[in-house]
Formats: sequence, structure tokens, C-alpha cells
Amino acid sequence: MNSSEEIKKLADLRLEEAIILLKNEKSNGAFYLLGYTVELYLKYKICKMLNIDDLFDRSVV
Repeated sequence: MNSSEEIKKLADLRLEEAIILLKNEKSNGAFYLLGYTVELYLKYKICKMLNIDDLFDRSVV
């Protein structure tokens, strides 16, 4: 998971999983995944706003 697009794809997948859990009355797991989803979407948006292609590029540090 390096590029911003990979981060977004992972966030989309976690959102789908959270919806499945919620529909099956597993709200604790759904809310946990939703928190993780929000975190991933924030990372994605930050990468886009700052034009960062690889969030975990260690050569930038």
C-alpha cells in the first residue's frame, strides 16, 4: 500500500466490508472498520492535496 490510489482502493474495500457487517447486525465490527476507513480516506486526501505519490517513500525523510 504505497500510492494514494492504493490507499483509496483499500478504503473502499474496508467500507464495503463495514456495510456488510452492519447489514448483518455486527455493529461493533462495522464501526471499527468505519474508523479505519476514515483514516485511510484522510491519508488519501492528504496525498492528493500535497501531490504525494508514495506516502511511505522513505527517501523523502
